[in-house]
Amino acid sequence: MTGFRILDFAHPRDPTIVYVEHLTGALFLEREEEIGRYATIFDHLRAEALGISHSAQLISRIADEIA
Repeated sequence: MTGFRILDFAHPRDPTIVYVEHLTGALFLEREEEIGRYATIFDHLRAEALGISHSAQLISRIADEIA
């Protein structure tokens, strides 16, 4: 999986866009089914992510290990 961003805009006429980075460039995806796939991936990533305090503890522990 490469990096991606889901871009939502305040104005209703501006469509949601998914910006996907890859090795030699980037893509802008606008089709509803493409956006839906990336929104699902984002939801899964968010569900698996550590909370704020656990993330801070992990970062601190790793920083101590490499210091």
